Amino acid sequence: MADKTILGVGQMAVDGRVIENPTTFEIALEYDDISLPNTGTPGGGEYVKKSRIASIGFTATIHDYSAATLARLLSGDASSVASSVVSDESMTSSSGKLVATALVIDTDVSPVVTSDPAGTTYVEGTDYIVSAAGIRTLSAGSISDATPLLVSYTSYASGKVEMATTIAADVAIIFDGWNDQENVPVVGEFYKVSLRGDGGLPLISEEYGAATLAGSMLQDTTKTGGLSKYGKLTVGGVPVI
Repeated sequence: MADKTILGVGQMAVDGRVIENPTTFEIALEYDDISLPNTGTPGGGEYVKKSRIASIGFTATIHDYSAATLARLLSGDASSVASSVVSDESMTSSSGKLVATALVIDTDVSPVVTSDPAGTTYVEGTDYIVSAAGIRTLSAGSISDATPLLVSYTSYASGKVEMATTIAADVAIIFDGWNDQENVPVVGEFYKVSLRGDGGLPLISEEYGAATLAGSMLQDTTKTGGLSKYGKLTVGGVPVI
């Protein structure tokens, strides 16, 4: 059987949650070498050498984000926020400045902004501008600075991440891939990975956003019987020898 070349594609699953279309997925073994120089005969060189695996690194570049993935990138906690109708949320205007609402506004549904106590209803586009983040009053409008307001709106269903609240637990990772050159599957199972983001998350970019997940493969002590405690890689059609 002939050796195979690899042109890899695939998806990855982090704790079972599939992340579509990663553009890189790499594992890399690093070694510590212990050597004794040859000092017994002319010419130098090494007398004896022992190599040990120092670490098994993992990196992946991802472009699809769920709240759970964002939480891992930002060392945070993720939760779902259902759409709801918010009535008479209190806020105080700040002339020309954006004041955030408690929830993300669904801008397809026009909010109602009134004085507090109610009595005056203000006009969108004349007195204020609405965005997903909140309400910005207009200096040319009739809302004075530091005016108490009541805002009623429909919130947008969303995922919320509270940043820098926790370090994510170790996870299992599955690479569900394909060798596009040879038309055979490539499947990797990595049992226990200490995984986090590299600290960067592009929220504005001129290209499709990308972030890096990086970590180390740790021993899964439940794996016994002479099997690897780190993981396995199965490549379809590759000769044994």
